[in-house]
Amino acid sequence: MRFLVPVGRALFALIFITSIFGHFSSGAIDAASAHGVPLATLAVPASGILALLGMIGWGSSFYKPS
Repeated sequence: MRFLVPVGRALFALIFITSIFGHFSSGAIDAASAHGVPLATLAVPASGILALLGMIGWGSSFYKPS
């Protein structure tokens, strides 16, 4: 039963990791530009990288909330 928690954390992180790849599409950048995001060509991929790092850290238990 002890393996269920790490497996659950990894699967939960996988949901977000798979959705992050949309941040690198031209459609997401174009949508951000249309909504007035400044420097959308840099901001959208940067937010994808930040989300990826956050989910990898959370999924691998580097960060354990108290």
